[in-house]
Amino acid sequence: MKLIAVTTDTYDFSQLGVTIVALAPFVDEFVIREKSKTAAELCELFDFILENGVKPEQLVVHERVDLAHAYKIPTVQLPYYSMPLHYATDVFPHIHFRKSVHSLEEAVEAERAGAHSVTFGHLFATQSKDTPPRGLQSIEKIKEQLTIPLYVIGGIRVEHVETLHELQVDGIAVMSSIFHAPSPVDCAIQFATTIKGETNMKSIQLNGQLYELPETVTTIDQLIQHLQLEQRIFVVEHNEEIVDQEAFNTPILDRDKIEIIHFVGGG
Repeated sequence: MKLIAVTTDTYDFSQLGVTIVALAPFVDEFVIREKSKTAAELCELFDFILENGVKPEQLVVHERVDLAHAYKIPTVQLPYYSMPLHYATDVFPHIHFRKSVHSLEEAVEAERAGAHSVTFGHLFATQSKDTPPRGLQSIEKIKEQLTIPLYVIGGIRVEHVETLHELQVDGIAVMSSIFHAPSPVDCAIQFATTIKGETNMKSIQLNGQLYELPETVTTIDQLIQHLQLEQRIFVVEHNEEIVDQEAFNTPILDRDKIEIIHFVGGG
């Protein structure tokens, strides 16, 4: 079962980029749902997160097929008010289209029209929805009718994970529970651990934020590779001391503090 984090359009794009990068080790996919952002801001966001280790396969673009095409992001989430699915699949056959649905009938129609997966909701009561929640009763029937993956969204909390796993949904999409949490990373870890068991991660302070690394990343050099910064010019501080490149084999311990300052062109 996938853990999908859906952005809430409440962060500025620079804060959002840093948060997504920090969440990336624990989240299978991010749905970039930023209706108020301009195309230029979204491009800046994609540039930042892709340059800082988030994979295109981890991203789902909400509605903006043009940006998904430009950045080679393979999946687009289409809301109910977007272009008809058969137009989208005809024009962009290389893109995986996920359709938002609210009933069994809509889910069946979406698959018939060419959707590669659907997101059904909202399951539970949320502050962002005035309509009654759909609840769990429809999920089993929808699963029986579909051959494509079924993801669910809406008011999902950690305590719902076991039930949703038993219902064999393919993934849970979480919005405010993660992005409005006091610590989005800690919340994502809790979801990921509940879904998949022990995450086998260690915690460090990376550029002032909690960052979780696989225990296989044991040195500064491995961290640089993990963050895909090998081709950049940067300075590393380890526990407030500058580290020469010759000492990049220095071990990283749980709760270490690391600052990585990398330089970009243009002044």
